[in-house]
Amino acid sequence: MKIENNGQGFLRKNLTGELEYSSFVPTPLSNVAALELSSDTVKLLSACSRKIGELEGMLRFVPNASMYLAMYVRKEALLSA
Repeated sequence: MKIENNGQGFLRKNLTGELEYSSFVPTPLSNVAALELSSDTVKLLSACSRKIGELEGMLRFVPNASMYLAMYVRKEALLSA
């Protein structure tokens, strides 16, 4: 796999020999250019935030919520693999 150097981070080589592997080290956020959002994007993010708040409110009424969520995280991982 070829990784382009676009200023977002770098690959660090770890270990040596047969155990060698590379890991991605992201650039610190203080060095990344500020994000400029349009008013439409801000409105969409606000709507998403409200919907997440609604979900968090509904989650209080689900017994064993962590087990329920773990089941769907596994399902999503299987479907995306």
